[in-house]
Amino acid sequence: MLNIAHRGYMRDWPGNTLEAIEAAISLGADAVEVDVQETRDGGFVLAHDPIIGGRVIREMTLGEVMDLDVGEGCRAPTLEEALDLCRGREGVVLEFKEVRSLGRVIEVINGSAGEGEVGICSFDAELLMKVRNVKAGIRLGLIVDAPPENPEVVLA
Repeated sequence: MLNIAHRGYMRDWPGNTLEAIEAAISLGADAVEVDVQETRDGGFVLAHDPIIGGRVIREMTLGEVMDLDVGEGCRAPTLEEALDLCRGREGVVLEFKEVRSLGRVIEVINGSAGEGEVGICSFDAELLMKVRNVKAGIRLGLIVDAPPENPEVVLA
């Protein structure tokens, strides 16, 4: 059994922040799960909801998102910052929420994470198949509301 910290350690910190991730690592989680959104200018930030501070993330620049307080004086970190924090210390499960540029996000993952440290999950099976075509061998997870009838062919 794995202890995966959903959005980091959210008891004391806002989820998807460097503080929440660091707290989860310090408490001994096996991995952290974080949510990835793409900004208007092609940056990648951690955020669960598509809206921060009343504004839609995909309509903001990376700089605009990073200027916002997401609670407790924290900000939404970049994907690179989160992967750099975890590199060599913690496994990471990335849930792709709003990611349009698969090639670029895979480049970020390749540049900021150790081999085998990252898995990708989504509610979108088609998106996961596209990820597999861009980066063969990466661990994928399909999030479902109910078990599929034929689980062995979901990502075939």
